[in-house]
Amino acid sequence: MNADTSGKVIAQGYNCFVRARKGDSDPLKTVGYVTSFQATEDFQVQEAICVGNLGPVAIDPQGYTCTINIGAFITSDTASLANAPKHGADAVMALQDNVPDREDFMEDATIEKFAYLEFINKKNPAIPIAKFTGVLITSNGVQSEGNAYVRTNVSMRALSWNKD
Repeated sequence: MNADTSGKVIAQGYNCFVRARKGDSDPLKTVGYVTSFQATEDFQVQEAICVGNLGPVAIDPQGYTCTINIGAFITSDTASLANAPKHGADAVMALQDNVPDREDFMEDATIEKFAYLEFINKKNPAIPIAKFTGVLITSNGVQSEGNAYVRTNVSMRALSWNKD
């Protein structure tokens, strides 16, 4: 996503959906209608401190972490999610369908990975708000408040945040 410095006001994120594909050749599928999401990149660095210098003499890269936190509506069935967005996705699947069962996780020690995940604006799906590769679900939760819809809170880790 590019920042606009020309003075124009750009609204992104209203009616935001998350789409994903499991394999590189699979079609994109809508996995949720997002109430909120946050993506954070953390670049770990190591400072080289030398005796006689007040500050570091070098800063070297040591690691990279990309974390995604999603708050999404839980639909009563997949068909209702399919009818909500009209943005050209061929198929849908619920985000909860990709959360591993505890017994399966303990037995196989695996979690399905999304090859690609993106957040799109319903009104402008051609320009994703954010795109990620190698995404793995790391935590799952449910949240409910009075006079509000039930939502899921999912945390994920990604291999990379694509900025092309």
